[in-house]
Amino acid sequence: MFAVATKPHLLPLNLTCFNLGFQPGHPRVSVPANSEMDLIPKLGKLFFVSQQSKTNQAVELVDSDDNATTCKDGFDVVSAGAKAQPDHLVIMVNGIIGSAADWGYAAKQFVNRLPDKVIVHCSECNSSTLTFDGVDRMGERLAEEVVAVTKQWPQVSKISFVAHSLGGLVARYAIGKLYENRPVSGLSDSNEKNESDSEQCHEQLCEPRIAGLEPVNFITFATPHLGSRGNWQLPLLCGVPFLEKSASQTAHWIAGRSGKHLFLTDNDDGELPLLIRMVNDSKDIKFISALGSFKRRVAYANANYDHMVGWKTSSIRRQHELPNSNLLSEDEKYPHIVYVEQDHQEAGEAVQNGTPASVSPDDFEETMIRGLTQKPWERVDVSFHNSTQRYIAHSTIQVKIYWLNSDGVDVVLHMIDNFRVQCNELVIKQGYENPKELPPLMKDMIGVAKTFPIQLKSNDSAVVQAVIKIKKKQNQTLRLTAASNMTLSTPATKQTRKHNRDSPAYALITIIDKSVFKDTNNLHVLLQNPYHFTTNSPHKIINKIQVSSLFFRSIVHISRILLLITWLANLNEMKIMKAGKLLLFFICVGVISKIVICEAPPTCPANLDDDCGFEDSGEWDGEFFPGIPKIKYEGPMSKNPLAYKWYNANEEILGKNMKDWMRFSVAFWHTFRGTGGDPFGAPTKMWPWEDGTNSLAMAKRRMRANFEFLEKLGVDRWCFHDRDIAPDGQTLEETNANLDEIVALAKELQGTKIRPLWGTAQLFLHPRYMHGGATSSEIGVYAYAAAQVKKAIEVTHYLGGENYVFWGGREGYQTLLNTDMERELDHMARFFEAAVAYKKKIGFTGTLLIEPKPQEPTKHQYDWDAATAANFLRKYGLIGEFKLNVECNHATLSGHSCHHELETARINGLLGNIDANSGDPQVGWDTDQFLMDVNEATLVMLSVIRNGGLSPGGFNFDAKLRRESTDVEDLFIAHIAGMDTLARGLRNAAKLIEDGSLDELVRKRYQSFDSELGAQIEAGKADFDLLEKKAMEWGEPQVPSGKQELAEMIFQSAM
Repeated sequence: MFAVATKPHLLPLNLTCFNLGFQPGHPRVSVPANSEMDLIPKLGKLFFVSQQSKTNQAVELVDSDDNATTCKDGFDVVSAGAKAQPDHLVIMVNGIIGSAADWGYAAKQFVNRLPDKVIVHCSECNSSTLTFDGVDRMGERLAEEVVAVTKQWPQVSKISFVAHSLGGLVARYAIGKLYENRPVSGLSDSNEKNESDSEQCHEQLCEPRIAGLEPVNFITFATPHLGSRGNWQLPLLCGVPFLEKSASQTAHWIAGRSGKHLFLTDNDDGELPLLIRMVNDSKDIKFISALGSFKRRVAYANANYDHMVGWKTSSIRRQHELPNSNLLSEDEKYPHIVYVEQDHQEAGEAVQNGTPASVSPDDFEETMIRGLTQKPWERVDVSFHNSTQRYIAHSTIQVKIYWLNSDGVDVVLHMIDNFRVQCNELVIKQGYENPKELPPLMKDMIGVAKTFPIQLKSNDSAVVQAVIKIKKKQNQTLRLTAASNMTLSTPATKQTRKHNRDSPAYALITIIDKSVFKDTNNLHVLLQNPYHFTTNSPHKIINKIQVSSLFFRSIVHISRILLLITWLANLNEMKIMKAGKLLLFFICVGVISKIVICEAPPTCPANLDDDCGFEDSGEWDGEFFPGIPKIKYEGPMSKNPLAYKWYNANEEILGKNMKDWMRFSVAFWHTFRGTGGDPFGAPTKMWPWEDGTNSLAMAKRRMRANFEFLEKLGVDRWCFHDRDIAPDGQTLEETNANLDEIVALAKELQGTKIRPLWGTAQLFLHPRYMHGGATSSEIGVYAYAAAQVKKAIEVTHYLGGENYVFWGGREGYQTLLNTDMERELDHMARFFEAAVAYKKKIGFTGTLLIEPKPQEPTKHQYDWDAATAANFLRKYGLIGEFKLNVECNHATLSGHSCHHELETARINGLLGNIDANSGDPQVGWDTDQFLMDVNEATLVMLSVIRNGGLSPGGFNFDAKLRRESTDVEDLFIAHIAGMDTLARGLRNAAKLIEDGSLDELVRKRYQSFDSELGAQIEAGKADFDLLEKKAMEWGEPQVPSGKQELAEMIFQSAM
């Protein structure tokens, strides 16, 4: 029976690594499913009395009247009948208009399940209408209460917080007040702060403390971390903008200062709203350092039916980061836990100090997300969609009142079952089940890292590898996998094996040296599951490996032997060896043996779809670009590489929004099919989602990556070649079917806001097109090319494409000796005529574009430059059916500037689209670099403005990363830089036009033609007789200065 605990005597747990109360020989106390506790007042104090007749357990709630605090109604839940006295203090904080009783059920479950581990304190200093006082005042009170509680329980050494709703914000404020850094060597047994700690921390390793205790878990339930100001952040208002705006203006009438804080309207004193300030460290309060000091940060969030707190704000996510409804799945043990997301970011990143002087209200939400996610979070999504209690989900998630909110019991138990009791834990993951912790491994038993590979002959089809993985700070993940030299190999160099039926089984056991790492708080040792490893294939779950009992027993015995050898190898380094340590060692070996080989999810290569048993869906687990936020405009002074400095989409320039001038587009082929390979070297880029195949599944994965990229970049157009987005089949029919399948997915993913700027057919890569497509000397190739273009126009039309491009990379010749150039040009004209006819037949209203290029891959391409292409169109009567897609790098290859080609196209009425890139003047080939020259960009934009814009064309980034740029974020940086360069060019061109000096200089240069004779010349009415007469009349003409330097000076003044 649990007895009344007044002054508990603490027995230290030393280095034990138990999790969730697991201890050999001492099974944890379980509570039957039908058990519930009744809260009854007794003699002025609060007690929980269990209704379990067999165990007759009682848990006393120790009233805090004697605690010398202002929180007279707070209480502690403890178990005096435990095997050891608890040293982990759990602070539970109620939400708005709540009380300590709100956490009564959860507090009792804590001590029932972890009787010798935790003391649970239910805070009451912010109850009822006190919750209207504001987050800061409530946080101050909670901080004072926590200090008082730690004095009442002097034996505790660890602290965790569990908070509901508004209580989560209060707890975040309180831990900021309680945060301190202590030198490792200067730790004291008392909870009083050493005054010289801050100075010592500059010179030696420090450990963060909250109220003098080691922080472990920070858990929130339905907490509005991002406030209630944003759209759908207060679901009760149904997302109606008028109601949400009215609520932000009137919330303080109902909820006082707390209402102002929640709706971020507390900026009367000229400072930013409190919630904005709480996402970074300030001079006086280290909000994020305190939050980051906890070993775990967990956000439980209601995915639906919570009328008080929206899903985004409680899970600290952006709208596009919320799991799709078809990804939500139920767990039999926790039926209302529908999605668990582990943040892959590592703890220990640098914390941003200080808050920006000003933040636009439109950027409040993004600022808070960026600040809070400086440290990784676990997110647990909860849904009561099948529950009769779903409409009170905000209270059900914490089981506020048992008989009314009992459906939330599994959520509370999920929190407790995953609660981290110790700080430096050795955890073994078993499949996707809850982790079980090993018995303790003493520090002096763990020697230098050693690896022992074993090859076992087996008929089993599994290639098994049990790997102990170390996670370090700053996103570094190391694997100890070397067999002979005991070196570390990173994920970039780790080897994988291709599955085969006769492959032997491998086991790998590793002992790790903790001394390698200075910060043991961030050391987690995970024993991974057996996997099928496949060449260049991401892990994809299929079925479970069935490991034979013989193989299992072999691994059990070998793992025991290996661990024993490792221990003996380090025996001479041990000064003292106690019998108890030896016993614990063999317990550890036994636990490892039982769970090293188990049923676990393998992986499968993309090119073995039929054998692996999964659908050809192209799904990808998680984001393609994790850690990359949606790119926003921050202005020219920003140093953030993932922000626009000059491109502000909705800013008006010369009567149009900047986005309407630009109409930016991403090129699928360079961005998602570029490998970095060149004629002299192998590919250098293997993006994380790539598996090295050209399968349909891989094509779908690339397409999903494309649309995530567009969404984060804030671009609503994309361009494609047909064979870049879908693989070739064995026949034209099969190839078209592949294309249809990918295009259907693209149609679904792009929705109504994204569309192709243009599409095209790839008529240059396949060997059949070595003599060209429309100009091939073989009629079968001509017909095949026509069929391919027909299909490409169809899918461009289906996707809502605005243009269709013809780029004739092979439409030219290598030598005239074997070429009938006149016949080939005639054939190409007939090909274009057929394309125009088919476009009209299917109702495609987009513009047909020809992209000039002088050479490469052919020696001479028929559409050499803009002038040549214009002449071709005039000769064959196609001038009204086509426009030109001018590529800047092609212009330089033809010996012209991009500005020249644009002006040539413009004055011929043919400027339809621009492929924005540039070439290197030191090389003679098409380098397709991102345009970074502001001067050139300004000249480009002068032509665009004089053309009245490009619509329905735009700017397509037909540009690729340099071969040496291999980070995923480089894709974003390159596009951001290219967009900023053109945006800056637009701003400069607008300055020149608004200033008028350059136009006036040009006008004055030709002002002599603004005369009667000039008008006659320009009207074609001045013959040679008239001109001769004027020449004799005027005599020798006076030729004025061209003022080139002045023109260049005026141009540069706009830069």
